[in-house]
Amino acid sequence: MCTGTLIAPKIVLTAAHCLYDMRTLKLLPEDHLLFMAGVRRENYSARLESACVLTGKGFVPQQKPKLRDIHKDVGIIVLKEASSLTPVPPLTLQEAGILSKETRFQAVGYRRSRRYLPTVVSSCKVLGTTQDTWITDCPTESGASGGPLLLKTPNGLRVAGITSAKINGKRSAVVPFLEWQDLITAARCSPGASSFSTSPALENQVDNLE
Repeated sequence: MCTGTLIAPKIVLTAAHCLYDMRTLKLLPEDHLLFMAGVRRENYSARLESACVLTGKGFVPQQKPKLRDIHKDVGIIVLKEASSLTPVPPLTLQEAGILSKETRFQAVGYRRSRRYLPTVVSSCKVLGTTQDTWITDCPTESGASGGPLLLKTPNGLRVAGITSAKINGKRSAVVPFLEWQDLITAARCSPGASSFSTSPALENQVDNLE
């Protein structure tokens, strides 16, 4: 299992590696993918089926990801039917003007140790950018891959990043919003398509969160 965010009525944003069987490194069949929205113990808000999945240009699934490849780890699920639930939109370039070194985020995910209740890290920050990837002090664990890094804006909560991997158990690698703008803009199913073409010291410490 992984975590995903409904960012539009028919679009779920997650990590690209969540869309693969990490044992065989093959793309999961669409009918094997379900987005269970709002899970809280035995209850949930909606059961949404996948029509197709898309990943960014250049993403290649790896059992041991390298930090230099994390910025490609973004995927979307295009749903068969539009959801009536309220989505959490992505951060826009215009809204990003409020970002600073002191900005605090919320990291959300369904962790393996707490599978059926969301875990929220209520105040964490970006420590720096390496290889087009945000390194944050948001602790995380397996199951939280694809979970949103949320930012409170004057317009409401926005998805500013996607959790991809953990680093030493105390930090996480996050794909920032700038890396997936084109992918979500062109989110539509087309026959045979599973990807969309868009125009060092830490590397051995990155762990996949499938």
